[in-house]
Amino acid sequence: KEFSSEDLDILNDEDNTKRDKGEEGLTGNFKLIDISYLDDGSAYVTLEENYSYTVTNYNGRSWTYTTYYVSKDIIVIMVDDKGEIQTINTIPKRQRFAETTQYNSTIVVVNENGYHAIYNDDVDNLKKPIGEKKKYISSMKDCVAVMTSIDRNNKMKRISLFDKDDTRAVLMPQNSVKMNDYEIFFIALKSGFFSGTDRRIGTITLPH
Repeated sequence: KEFSSEDLDILNDEDNTKRDKGEEGLTGNFKLIDISYLDDGSAYVTLEENYSYTVTNYNGRSWTYTTYYVSKDIIVIMVDDKGEIQTINTIPKRQRFAETTQYNSTIVVVNENGYHAIYNDDVDNLKKPIGEKKKYISSMKDCVAVMTSIDRNNKMKRISLFDKDDTRAVLMPQNSVKMNDYEIFFIALKSGFFSGTDRRIGTITLPH
C-alpha cells in the first residue's frame, strides 16, 4: 500500500521544520530494522535513517580520513492484516560515531503491551520532551541506554534503562539479541577499552 498524503505529512513534518531553518532534513537513506507480527495478523514495521560520510583533513604533511556513521530517526509503521497503514510514528534519535557502527541502531521488541525501541541516546536528551529536537551523542561518557515505548493507544513514553556508570560499558544494539517478547540479552563494551575485548553482558526484562 502506498503512503497517503496524511502519512507523508507525518514523515515530512520534522523535515519541513528543519528545511525552514536551513538545516538538514530526512535523507531518504532508510534501513529496514525489523518486522514484528501480532496474533491478529497486523504488524509493526521499523525503519531507521542511516548514512555515512568521510571527513578529510590535511595538516600540511599528511592526509587523514575519518568516516562517521550516522543513525537517526526511527520510523514505526503499524499495518493491519490487510496491509493498510494504521499509524506512523517517528522516534527522534541522533547517533553519530567515528569509525564504528556498533553503538548505532536500535533493538525492537513488540508484545501485548505495545512497541518498544531500545537504543543509545545522549543524557541531555532525557531532559527534553520526546518530540523535541535532539542533540547528537556528544561523547561516550554522556551515552545512556533508553527505551521508548508506544502503547496500544499510540501514546509514547521514554525511560532510561542504564548508563555507562551503571555497567561501566556502552550498549551495543547490533550485537544484542531479543530472547522473547519480554527479555533481551544485551552486550555492552566497557568504556575505555574500545579494542572489543572487554564486554559486559546481561538481560533487560520488560514489564508484563
